[in-house]
Amino acid sequence: MEKFRDELKSWMKESGKSRDWVAEKLGVGKRTVDSWFSYKRIPEKKQKLLRELMEKEQQPKQVEISMDFTPEQLEMIRQAAALRGETPGEWCERAIKALTAVSVALNDYHRVGGKGG
Repeated sequence: MEKFRDELKSWMKESGKSRDWVAEKLGVGKRTVDSWFSYKRIPEKKQKLLRELMEKEQQPKQVEISMDFTPEQLEMIRQAAALRGETPGEWCERAIKALTAVSVALNDYHRVGGKGG
């Protein structure tokens, strides 16, 4: 039980979910959720629902992005994609994911005051 509670706490922190959000999704009051984190056992049915929510929230979301490129930029993307055996869309998806990872790492770096590990 403690393991699941710790797993839930960790997931909520990582995903930015609040106890209010959990209470709303499970149809219980926030006080009930608070009690689960302090002393009360989480009922099996609620644990099952929470696990399903955690899995559902962790699944990648599909989004459609539209961007304008100059003809020169588009040609550069096509060439870069061809070198990797990718379509221009695949290349752009990979590039955006890489830039997102760098952005997150920089934000983390600055949040801790720019001090290295």
